Amino acid sequence: MFRLFRDLSLPYNVVQVRKMCVSAAGRPLVLQIWGSNTGVGKTVLSAGLLLSTKDPTLYLKPVQTGYPTSDDSAQINRYAPKVHTLTLHAYEHAVSPDLASSLERSQTVTDVALCSQTEQTISHFYASTEHKHTSRSLALIETAGGVLSPGPSGSLQADIYRPLRLPALLLGDANLGGISATLSAYEAMCLRGYSVPGIVMFAEGTGLLENESSIQKCVKPETVVFRAPELPPPDISLDDYFRDTQVKHFFKKLHDHLRYTEGERFNALSQMKEESQRIFWYPFTQHSQLGDITCIDSAHGEQFIIHKDGHKLQPMTDVIGSWWTNGVGHGDSETAKAIGSAAGRYGHVMFAEATFEPAFELAKRVLDGPGAGWASRAFYSDDGSTAVEVALKMAFRKRAMDSPARRHLPVRIVGLAGSYHGDTLGVMNCAADSDYNRLQTPWYQPLGFFFEPPCAAIRDGIWTVEMPDWLGAEHEIVLDGRDELFSMERSHKEYEDRISRSLDEILGKDEVDIGALVMEPVFLGGGGMKIVDPAFQRALVDACRKRGIPVIFDEIFTGLWRLGVESGSQLLGREPDIAAYGKLLTGGTVPLAITISTHNVFQAFAGCSKKEALLHGHSYTAHAIGCAAGVESLKRYDALKQAQGIDPNIQYWNEDTAREISTYNSVKSVTTIGTVLSVELGGKGGSGYAATGAYDVAQELKDEGIFARPLGNVIYMMCTPISHKAHCDMLLARLTKALQREGVKNVNTSDRS
Repeated sequence: MFRLFRDLSLPYNVVQVRKMCVSAAGRPLVLQIWGSNTGVGKTVLSAGLLLSTKDPTLYLKPVQTGYPTSDDSAQINRYAPKVHTLTLHAYEHAVSPDLASSLERSQTVTDVALCSQTEQTISHFYASTEHKHTSRSLALIETAGGVLSPGPSGSLQADIYRPLRLPALLLGDANLGGISATLSAYEAMCLRGYSVPGIVMFAEGTGLLENESSIQKCVKPETVVFRAPELPPPDISLDDYFRDTQVKHFFKKLHDHLRYTEGERFNALSQMKEESQRIFWYPFTQHSQLGDITCIDSAHGEQFIIHKDGHKLQPMTDVIGSWWTNGVGHGDSETAKAIGSAAGRYGHVMFAEATFEPAFELAKRVLDGPGAGWASRAFYSDDGSTAVEVALKMAFRKRAMDSPARRHLPVRIVGLAGSYHGDTLGVMNCAADSDYNRLQTPWYQPLGFFFEPPCAAIRDGIWTVEMPDWLGAEHEIVLDGRDELFSMERSHKEYEDRISRSLDEILGKDEVDIGALVMEPVFLGGGGMKIVDPAFQRALVDACRKRGIPVIFDEIFTGLWRLGVESGSQLLGREPDIAAYGKLLTGGTVPLAITISTHNVFQAFAGCSKKEALLHGHSYTAHAIGCAAGVESLKRYDALKQAQGIDPNIQYWNEDTAREISTYNSVKSVTTIGTVLSVELGGKGGSGYAATGAYDVAQELKDEGIFARPLGNVIYMMCTPISHKAHCDMLLARLTKALQREGVKNVNTSDRS
């Protein structure tokens, strides 16, 4: 392999690259040239565009095969000698890049490296002194082969370059059969979220096919199909072609269209951002305090690409998982294909007394996964809140059937203070008085008995369990570390005694019945990102079981690897009667939830009349698109099971760094579990969800390209279950700097009591 990529003097800077990779009238233009197949003339198209401007230009060929016989950079230099050209990776064999890399036994360039090198090259070009003050310079990145041709790693090019999402110019095939090839390439790009402002077709010699007319009828209105002047025969030089007035006029027209299209794109983003403040009623937002709106142009992996300052795009790392849903990465092509296939195969079909493949396969996977060993039935609903409401109906019926003498009593639940189960009216009543429900509706009633739980965190570098007053403990529990916290052997007799006495007192009065225990296993999400002592929750489950109270695990947030395990029950060593799953269920693509239960719970609804059945459902119950996304997501999580078999503790966040942060003056505690890291700040801004103590740190992170949203005085970060630890290390370093800039200094360890 010939490695033509040279070391660049400037350090790689993603934000700088994104700010430069913009296109608008009077601004630099970056385009990626794609082909519907190999041999359709991409390099000729590139040369024509590069010759259409007198401003500085760059031609970049990330991957070249058949070198040096085929050398597209050299061909560009022949017709446009003033163009800066660069080839990053060249292979001798004139075959697909993955095969060439294998035949030449070279070290395979990774997708991430190839994408990063491409960005870095563009950044270097625009940052150089020669181009610093140029507004109409042009950079072209020409791909190898067709849209779905593989790169050196074997991944498809359309997937490799997707994080860049550069404006795409597609060169179609004007020959017989070219309509199908061109539209297939176009639809493959659209499915992956690319913008394709133009398709170019070199005129076909006979003039009979007119592929461009047929293609224009099938593409989106914003995609314009251009007919370029016919190319000369292969044995005739292109010099005269590029000197032809008609050819020059065509490429000038194409160049102007592409600049105009990009200008319109940014104008639309600016207008959308401005008008959004007038038309939206945002969730969880006080509009009298509405600040700058984040305008998201696209998203990929764990990043947003946001529009900023008129004609700039820049990345922001999404550390809240888009409200805790991102499981397989934004814009995942495999999930998009699964969704597209389901949409094309089914659209939406009704589910009552019917079955179809995506719904069947997803239910089987959930029952065999988090429900393995205890669950036998799966009930679909629309979102997490309704999934928990379904669970309540199931539990209450089961309790009524098991305790007929208590059916006449008002029903309450047992829960934890600080729990959050959603925003529908039923589950709001299953949470203790808080900012989420107190002023929201006059119908709110705390219809439960809520235990304030003992919570674990790292405080001043030490894992401790903070004990609430009602347990009568005079001091907190100091632990040797995380392993002791989650040890199945650890118990606390005070937990068992106090819980049992409380339950017996409630039930003994015969004034109310307890229909269910409803809790988030191990971790409170909306309640402040807190770890509940697993020993306490084990004692609570055991006490309820002894009294015939059904157990519901609300795993909408905690389930499906959010906590580093498939289900929170693995950390507790206890299984529920009913559990609800959502959010990560579809990997962060479409709303869907599922409630699973034991056979005994299902049997509580058996009877001779339909009135005895579970009369609950939604128009889009088990919709095929959501189920297909769920199947694909659970397939992606399967690798985590294999990793867990090797190492039971999947670690994302560096605990030594977390311990160090916990010693900072204004930090009350730090929590790390699975994909979540949270820092509780103190000292200002009040308390609860409406507190503002973490706002400044969140703003610091946004200034550093990290999209964070505080939860009261808690600033938290979240990765996906398939994230790499190096990504978390980078985020943790940024968080540390943000805390330090906000004046949070290290505690002098000698002063600790």
